[in-house]
Amino acid sequence: MIEGIAQKQIKEEVQRAIRQLIERFWITRDGEGELYYLIKDNETEIKSFFRDTFRYRLIITHELVKLEKVPVKMYNWMGKKEVKNQASFKKQRDFVFLFCLLAFIEGKGRDDQFSLQNICEAIQAYYPQSDEREHVTIIWKEGSGYQNRLSLIRVLKYALKMKLLVVVDQYIEDFAADGTHDVLFERTPYVPNFIRNFKDTFSWNNYDDFTRSLEQANEEYIDGKHRFYRRLFLEPIVYHDEMTEDEQDYMKRFYHAVENNISKYTGYEFERYKKSYVLVKTQVVTGEVLHPAENMLSNLILRFAGNLLENQRHDTFSFSNTMELSNNEIQRILATLKDSDGRFWSKSFKEMSSEQLRMQVTDYLVNWNFADLIDDKTVMIKEGLFRIVGTYMHDNKKENQQL
Repeated sequence: MIEGIAQKQIKEEVQRAIRQLIERFWITRDGEGELYYLIKDNETEIKSFFRDTFRYRLIITHELVKLEKVPVKMYNWMGKKEVKNQASFKKQRDFVFLFCLLAFIEGKGRDDQFSLQNICEAIQAYYPQSDEREHVTIIWKEGSGYQNRLSLIRVLKYALKMKLLVVVDQYIEDFAADGTHDVLFERTPYVPNFIRNFKDTFSWNNYDDFTRSLEQANEEYIDGKHRFYRRLFLEPIVYHDEMTEDEQDYMKRFYHAVENNISKYTGYEFERYKKSYVLVKTQVVTGEVLHPAENMLSNLILRFAGNLLENQRHDTFSFSNTMELSNNEIQRILATLKDSDGRFWSKSFKEMSSEQLRMQVTDYLVNWNFADLIDDKTVMIKEGLFRIVGTYMHDNKKENQQL
């Protein structure tokens, strides 16, 4: 338990503030003043919880509060950018444009104004060049610049959603049809806190250098307790055989303390299985990314898991509660589900090819750590998939979906 504040009853509003800091990127004073001041009023207690439990830093400025969440391991889904719960970035170029934009607005003063055409010029100036390749010129105005304009529009919409920019005049969407279209923007005071500060960025030459730096920090500055909490709160599921020895040792000795700590300070439920740990939300807010969710893909995943259990053989699962499926086997199962459940499916899923369905399901399984890709033809299904399975139940009057 947390030394010093463990014996005090945690107020419900403080528990709510802790949950919001875990689930949100940041909380701004002008957008959510009540929550902002709630955190400031309980700053000592909240900071102590995050410091002692995760070794996380809670940043509090005049404009915002932000919990600096650092993962133990990087996953592809951590880089997803969304606007209105829809994936916003579609190309690698989108991410490059984002960082060029950040470099540009970082040099602007608070409330400085600049135009879309200024941003276009800055992206060309900041766009990474290689000594081994021909100079890259970003085209905006010609027809060939159409995809670049769409990419920049996606980045700008994301920047607006994250409150890095505000539009002063004109509409961003008009840039898609006209490369000369201009929009007036203003920088917000939140920009300096958007990216975490790293000490050794100039020594990095590639992504592997970054991941090694993260691994080194996780080894040198935090122990098994903090690594386990970070994984439990940032990853969908934690499997015992993927934990380090010190993480496993901590859980063996302090399982009940972890369970009590989570319940007391967050209100989440901590579930322990034979081979995995899962954190479960008891209070759901509209728009959150959860499993299972009320959408077609999530329902299909539940049915897929149910079908695997319904048709399991004694030799299906390995000792570690995993099973291997080929791409062809996944397509066959999905074809079976389409025949039996297709009337419940949305139009878009009904119209997908077997390969499109397989890719949607496989991506979902991997992102939620319900599966690993062994190679480009084989997937290893993990036991976490089977915590919740689904089927469609029928009665005489109507057919109800029970998932």
